Amino acid sequence: MGFNSGYISDGHNGLNYVQLRAHSSYVLQNKIELHAYTSYSLAINEDSQRFAGDEYLSNMLSGGVGLSYLF
Repeated sequence: MGFNSGYISDGHNGLNYVQLRAHSSYVLQNKIELHAYTSYSLAINEDSQRFAGDEYLSNMLSGGVGLSYLF
């Protein structure tokens, strides 16, 4: 959950979003691990008519991959 308490001065105060996230990892070799994730953020109480700072508050899908070396 995301919360604005004056961080965005011209945005609404209170809850901004809820995020669902799935993360997975897989050991490729003895010391190398592959990671992947995907997440979806759902905007809450977006009102850009009243609060100019809410203009960029929107639903968003994102993801990523990475490698880790274990030592």
